[in-house]
Amino acid sequence: MTDWIGNLPWFLAALVRIMRWVAALALVGLAAVTLIDVVGRNTGLYGVVGILEITFLAMIVAGSWGLPYCFVRGEHIVVDVATQQLPNAVNRALDRLWLVVGGLFLGWLAWLTWHEGIAIHGTGQRSQSLEWSPYVFHLPVVFGYGIVALTALVAASGVLRRHGSDAQD
Repeated sequence: MTDWIGNLPWFLAALVRIMRWVAALALVGLAAVTLIDVVGRNTGLYGVVGILEITFLAMIVAGSWGLPYCFVRGEHIVVDVATQQLPNAVNRALDRLWLVVGGLFLGWLAWLTWHEGIAIHGTGQRSQSLEWSPYVFHLPVVFGYGIVALTALVAASGVLRRHGSDAQD
């Protein structure tokens, strides 16, 4: 595992840390609201209004806002079986290539998600129970993927890989 967060620009590192805590709180909130809803429904006393919207939003925030921290910690999916024996310079070049490809892809996904949210919002659609705008679900994804894309492109520029010794983990 490589911890690159210390090598990020201070504002990006702080943002990634804040996003990590928000993602963690979303997971705790998801568990709590699910427990409350299950207990309430099984006892016949109550049900949480908007449980689907709340759980969807919690999962979206936990996934898309936790991803940047996982990325900078080196805990994202890495397939290095074929490259273990290659020289450090080749591994650094491959890392940069895939960081650029991944950053551009996630940036493209953020852009698509943004435009999908605009299109759906324009039709007047709202969530079933709480009548939330689609933006409530799309904007956290756009923000999370945008930060992951930015982090990947910063890493590809060499900012996160200052030393050749950390090219092989």
